[in-house]
Amino acid sequence: MPTLVVTLLALGLIAAIAFLGYGLWELRLAYRIYGTDPDTVLDATNGGSVELAGTVAVENDVIESPFTHTDCVAFSYTIEEKRSRSSKHGSNTKWVDIDSATYWVPFRLEDRSGSVLVNPDGARFRLTRDSSIRVKGGDEPPEPIARFIASDEDISDENTSISLGPLELSTGRTRRYRERRLDVGASVHVLGTARHDTTVSRDVGHVNAVIEASEPARDGWPAWLRHRLFGPPFVIFDVSESRAARRVAFTGLLSTFVGLVALALVLAVPFPLGILGGVH
Repeated sequence: MPTLVVTLLALGLIAAIAFLGYGLWELRLAYRIYGTDPDTVLDATNGGSVELAGTVAVENDVIESPFTHTDCVAFSYTIEEKRSRSSKHGSNTKWVDIDSATYWVPFRLEDRSGSVLVNPDGARFRLTRDSSIRVKGGDEPPEPIARFIASDEDISDENTSISLGPLELSTGRTRRYRERRLDVGASVHVLGTARHDTTVSRDVGHVNAVIEASEPARDGWPAWLRHRLFGPPFVIFDVSESRAARRVAFTGLLSTFVGLVALALVLAVPFPLGILGGVH
């Protein structure tokens, strides 16, 4: 069998396993969300793996989102640029990510039983897109976006043009500025690990616990890998329990389906090649 074919089959097998692994992980998470009722904030004082539902409250500070200047406790952003590529078959246009990041501060989750501190370090944020602002190449962006571009030396200003006599032609590229936020007062659903801590607050209604990422065992890389694959998740949603479960289940089913199709294609390829190789 040609080396190129073997290489492609190996890459296809790796991709299939990756999609299957991610899909099964997501389905496991969806099953956990569907199969158990959320704990109360008071339950967090017992420590261990918890699932909490409530609203977001400020601990000490808030942060300001970059494109809408909205006060929140966490945000992620993505900047996409529209690029065209010409070939003998015509022009192909696609959106390319040119920058993205996530920022957060510790916050509190409140329910009817009390308030608990959440330290998002190490969490996976699964936030709904709140804003998507499209700026055509050559147009002046809104003031918050203009300030963001000016503060980031890696992001150029696409408000550019050239003059041809009485005409002025835009030369900048069109961009989309996408923003996801966890706003103060918004619904929040958290799966994480509770740690009993009497130092976090002395205020009335605040429980002596912190929700954070679980610590992996210190027994070498096999234990670390086992913890990464099967350890307690630390995920933060900005939707209700039912919507979070549906979102995770859809992603898991889609990824598993893609992995199974890829695996079937990889396993099917050697068979016809073998037959063709025997024909002279």
